[in-house]
Amino acid sequence: MSKKRDNALFCGKERHKDKIDYNNLNFNKDKDSFSFSNLNTTDIFTIPISNNDPLWRIRAYIMGIFYSDGTIKAQRSYVASVSQHIQDFDILENVQNAIGGRISGPYDANIFYLNVYGKELVLKLKEFGMKERHTYIDVANTILPPYFINKKINGQTLLRDFVRAYFDGDGTFSGRYKERTTRFGFPGPELFLNTIDNLMKKEITDISTFITRESIRYFITREKKYVLYSNFRIYRKGYGFYSLTPLDLKQGEIITTKHPWLKRLQISGSLNCIKFFNWLYENNDDFDSYNVNGLYLCGKRKFRKCLNILGNYLYRKERLAPNWNDVLPEVISQVPLDYYKLKRLMQITNNYLYDILNSLNLNQIFEKNKIEDEDIFRLRLKYLEYQDDLLGSFQKRIGSSNVNFYYSQINRPLKIPEEYKRKIELI
Repeated sequence: MSKKRDNALFCGKERHKDKIDYNNLNFNKDKDSFSFSNLNTTDIFTIPISNNDPLWRIRAYIMGIFYSDGTIKAQRSYVASVSQHIQDFDILENVQNAIGGRISGPYDANIFYLNVYGKELVLKLKEFGMKERHTYIDVANTILPPYFINKKINGQTLLRDFVRAYFDGDGTFSGRYKERTTRFGFPGPELFLNTIDNLMKKEITDISTFITRESIRYFITREKKYVLYSNFRIYRKGYGFYSLTPLDLKQGEIITTKHPWLKRLQISGSLNCIKFFNWLYENNDDFDSYNVNGLYLCGKRKFRKCLNILGNYLYRKERLAPNWNDVLPEVISQVPLDYYKLKRLMQITNNYLYDILNSLNLNQIFEKNKIEDEDIFRLRLKYLEYQDDLLGSFQKRIGSSNVNFYYSQINRPLKIPEEYKRKIELI
């Protein structure tokens, strides 16, 4: 959702702190600004394409950029605009290559703008779901994803292309994997986020998400209230952005409150984040090089940041591989009707785990993922017995000791032998 200068930003965070490398951009950093145009008279939205054309993926991606960082005006001038920070300049160039237009900037906070004029393009964007004045609460609460994102190209829906672009525009990724604090976040209206969430969970069935309310900061002075942006800036209509001085801050007040309609869809936890990353980027460590007719399907900066934190393909594969604890419920539900001693169940569980890891070509992590501690295994069995009701257990007196025997409640014996009298008590 748009970050144009005359609209409220969707997030009040300081997004871009890294040093800017002007050498990678085709302009002189000593100049105040620059602009250049793509003179192509066609774009991917107005040219006819077949139902199975891969360019639909580019359409879905560009729509995601517009939803996050774009605006349209369908009156008089008919203009579509997209903004990006200088660190994501490659995204803006990619959009320009897809639909033409003129890039200008940098303006406030090193933001560049792409403006494309054309009635046919703007009306097509509206047809696909873009709305004017989408930061107004009555409009924001009606926004839905483009209707065509359920369309399949080569057996894959366009949903992930749209979500990936939305992440490139307004999404966040933070945390450290080893500390298990990684988190993806997407701001937006509640109806929009719930729709995305429900569609996404149909494709990533084992992921968990949650939606929270966003906060917004205001600077209040002389009975006037301004939205406070990063680096202590406010926007004054007719003047543009203004950086608050120490005197301004002393004479005014900063308050934080809940945003009237903005929410955040969050995907938290290391395993959740790996599952989402693998889905979003097709489990491809070189996805930022993939293109359709020279048009790319992701921005480089955020992709590389996620990759650096979550690890390469093999590392992610190992992290998602099961350990003994993951497979134990499945083992218990499948063991034949019988009574099992603890060591025998441990052996069955480890054998089952080995077969799974072998099928994944991950034999090298078997020793690390198997179970050897009998006390830990016994406690886990108790959990399956008393919490999940997946396991039954009895004791049999053998000599001077009571020996534990277990059986599956799924394949429960019709009758427990008479000598199995004492039920194991919960530890």
